[in-house]
Amino acid sequence: MGDGYDSPGPLRYPRSYTLGTGGRFRLPSLDLPPPAPYLPTFDQDFHLPPLAEPDAPQMGMPTLGVTNSAWMQQNPLYTLTTEFTSLLPFMSETTPGVGTTPGEGATFRPSLMVGVRDRLWQHGEFGVFGGFGGKLPFGAGRRTGNGILGLSLHLGPDAPEGDATRYGTGVWLTLAQAWGAEPDRDTPPPGWSFNPTGGVMVSHSWQHPDAWGADLVWGANASRWGAVNDVPVGGFLNPYVGFNYARSLGKHDTLNWEATVGLNLGLAGRYDLLPGPGVPASLALNVGLFGWQHTWGDYGFGIEPWFFAEPWSNVANSGASFYNYGGGLRLDFGAINPRRAHVDDEFGR
Repeated sequence: MGDGYDSPGPLRYPRSYTLGTGGRFRLPSLDLPPPAPYLPTFDQDFHLPPLAEPDAPQMGMPTLGVTNSAWMQQNPLYTLTTEFTSLLPFMSETTPGVGTTPGEGATFRPSLMVGVRDRLWQHGEFGVFGGFGGKLPFGAGRRTGNGILGLSLHLGPDAPEGDATRYGTGVWLTLAQAWGAEPDRDTPPPGWSFNPTGGVMVSHSWQHPDAWGADLVWGANASRWGAVNDVPVGGFLNPYVGFNYARSLGKHDTLNWEATVGLNLGLAGRYDLLPGPGVPASLALNVGLFGWQHTWGDYGFGIEPWFFAEPWSNVANSGASFYNYGGGLRLDFGAINPRRAHVDDEFGR
C-alpha cells in the first residue's frame, strides 16, 4: 500500500442502509472520519533508525601497500569490491652454487592475487582471496611456484568526512592455506604441504579528509612453514610494527610513504639438511615510497615502489650471506560492483 489509498470492499467505512420495505426502518449514518491520507511507514511504527550509507562511493585498495588503515572505505552497503594485486619483486642471491651444483643467482618472484570483499555490515567487510606466484632464477636452477587461498575480515569505522581530524581503530584478519613454503624434499610425508596461515593487523588511524592521513599498525603473521633468510623453517612467526603517512593531492589522487619493521622467526627450527640454531631469526624490513593511488567513480588504480630486506640473520643457505635484500613494484586495480538489492530495502533501511 502507498502513502494514500482508497480501500476496496469491506475496508471502506460504513454507509447508510435501508431495511424492510418502504424505508420505514433506516439505520443512521455512522459519523466516522475518512481514511488517513497515508499509512505510517515501518520505521515510524517501530522507530528503526535508517542505516546511514556514504553519499559518494570510493574505491579502496588495501592490498596495494604493506600497511592498512582502520577506515571502512566509502563503498555502499551490500556491494562487492573486486581487487587485482600484482607483486613484481627482485631478490638478491640466497642460494649460491656449491661444488658442481650451480647457484640460482638473483631471482625474480612475481605473484598475482585476486580478492573479492563484501560489505555486509556498516562497520564490517568479509572477503575471499586467492593467488599464485613463482621464482624465476636468472642463473641455473629449477623454477618453483607457490599459491594461496583464504578468507579475510575487516572491522573498522567509516572513513571520516568534513573538515575535522578524526581518530579510529580497526582490525584486519586473514586465514588461508599457502602452498610452496614447505621444505624442499624429494619424498615428503603425508600432509607435508598443509600450511595453515593466519594474520592479524591492528590499525590506529588519524585522518583529515582531503588533506592527510597517518596510520600506526602492529600485528603478526604465522604459518606452519615459512622461511628465514630464504632458509625453510617450521613454526614461522612474523611480529611487526609499522607506520604510514598519506598526503592527498586532490579528490582523486593520494601519495603515501610506509614502512614496517619486525622479526622473522622459525619457532620449530630449521627444516633442511644443515644444522642450525634452535630458533632461526632475522630482522625484517618493508618500505614503500611514493605510492600513488588514483580513483575515478567506482574504480581505482595504484602503484608503489617497494623495498624489503632481512639485514641480519643467524641462518643462511650453504655459502650464502647472512642477509638478503630486494625490491620491485606493487600494482593494484580494483572496482566496486553495482549495489545489489537487499531485504532491508523493503523497509527503507
